[in-house]
Amino acid sequence: MTIISVHVMKTAGTSFKKVLSDIFDEEELYFDYDDNLLKNKKFLAGLYHFLYGNRPLVDEPGRARQYKCIHGHIDVNKYDHIYQDIDYATWLREPTQQLLSFYFFTNSKKGADSNDEERMKRFFQKPRNLQSKLIKPEKNDIMDFKFVGITEEFGRGIELFCKIFGIGKEVVIPHCNATIIKENKKYEAAEEIIGLIKENNRIDFELYERAKQKFEALCNEYGV
Repeated sequence: MTIISVHVMKTAGTSFKKVLSDIFDEEELYFDYDDNLLKNKKFLAGLYHFLYGNRPLVDEPGRARQYKCIHGHIDVNKYDHIYQDIDYATWLREPTQQLLSFYFFTNSKKGADSNDEERMKRFFQKPRNLQSKLIKPEKNDIMDFKFVGITEEFGRGIELFCKIFGIGKEVVIPHCNATIIKENKKYEAAEEIIGLIKENNRIDFELYERAKQKFEALCNEYGV
């Protein structure tokens, strides 16, 4: 059985990456950050590759390595044709906070003024649905995932992950990759911006509500 762990941007996936590194041996774990899911944001794809790197997925032509876990910014179905037995896992975050975090993060990397009201308005006038782009809820029911974590309950989620997958190791919970200007704080924006986020990202909000239901059901099942 292989765990396919989808790292949705700005949902504590980098902190979870460190947890996975503590849980699994190097030869059991593969980080896949090659996909350029941001399309015109090539600088971010390059940044992820620089930070995380990759190891070849094959030992020899035509033979996939049997990693215990693959984690990265990947389409949830990317490895369906390689592995027959897959447990899907992911973390999701309240969409308003996730999108604001993403906005501030990308602007900080570009050196742009994140507080420019017109810049912010232009950004959020477009549907983003960043979480749904990777999970693809029209094709994959979040209720069928083996593990769903909620960023706002990260510690509880780590405990749940360990129980589901029978992890006996002691896990230290890290906090990584917080946007510099608002580290570990709740992101705030004008009501107009909040309204634009809610109006243009309804798919993500629906997905998040189902994810919370799944998370609570799993916590009840495993006594977390």
